[in-house]
Amino acid sequence: LVLPASFVSRTSAAEINAFIHASPKGFPTTGLERSIAENSKDAVSHFDKIALSYFYNKKIGISHITNSPAFLSTQDAFIENNFLYNYIASFPVVYIADSVVQLKDTVSLQNKPCTYVFGDIPGAINTACSAGDTSFVKKLTANSFKIEVQTSSGGSVVLTQNHHHHWKARVDGKETEIYKANTSFMSVIVPAGKHTISFDFIPSPTIRAMWVMLASLIILFISATVSLVRQKQPARRP
Repeated sequence: LVLPASFVSRTSAAEINAFIHASPKGFPTTGLERSIAENSKDAVSHFDKIALSYFYNKKIGISHITNSPAFLSTQDAFIENNFLYNYIASFPVVYIADSVVQLKDTVSLQNKPCTYVFGDIPGAINTACSAGDTSFVKKLTANSFKIEVQTSSGGSVVLTQNHHHHWKARVDGKETEIYKANTSFMSVIVPAGKHTISFDFIPSPTIRAMWVMLASLIILFISATVSLVRQKQPARRP
């Protein structure tokens, strides 16, 4: 379902393949406990050869470079906001926020120990700052996250993954609403305690289109088989 494309590069295919083959297999979760900024330190080390390196080394990174015509306008707004960009980069890909703040109020956050999420997010977010809350990515695939969190008073679990209406989230197996957080990303509300959260990208129109395509191929195969059988049958004499 992808249109063919040709690329021209000063770097040989063998050298590019060497970068790709040196990358870890699958989607490892090691290192995701580090901040996004830390995982992005070497993002442009080989930019002239392979562009952003974390596409290959499987680190979840961050960069001011937008190199795709499909980039979301909300992500452009996030990148242009230096305060928000640097604040989010200081956290891992998943963190627990205990306070909701509007972006226009960021000046009032100086020297306050709370962990924040920015946006219109309702729910049981405490005004008191929590300490000792933990979150980590237990499993990661091309279209899903499985996250475990422990929070003493509840809060908003923030995932720095682009918000899209085809993402579905579940908390302890029960579907829950996803809120847009930090201009371009996703958040769900959890109560106090230990929870398992799953985010799954389920593009239903694409899935329906694939089923239609499969059904069309089956019909074409059956039609071709019937036509071939009829052609091989001897002609009946009058």
